[in-house]
Amino acid sequence: MSRRHLRRRIHRALVPIAAVPLIITALSGSIYGLMLANNIDAFWLLKVHTGNFGMLNLQPYYSAIIGILTLIIAISGVGLLLGGPRKGATSLSSKAKDQEPGYENHGT
Repeated sequence: MSRRHLRRRIHRALVPIAAVPLIITALSGSIYGLMLANNIDAFWLLKVHTGNFGMLNLQPYYSAIIGILTLIIAISGVGLLLGGPRKGATSLSSKAKDQEPGYENHGT
């Protein structure tokens, strides 16, 4: 297995794990804001937004968890983006140049 393939598999495994708390935070914050604008105080949504999930209270660590997960996903995504050309991409472009008119090699 190539390094690029391994990095892609790791990134694909981490994205769903990182996406869940980010989606929960975004949705609970948005819904809380909408409800508050309609004079409905759903304080429990604010607790969910900050990481208090009832029996599982992650409030002291929730911001750090979200920040670290976001950085890991961003760094791995940028690593995939800047990881270099795909295997065979350079040979394809050189073959295309050889087949195009005007790029004939006249021995010069």
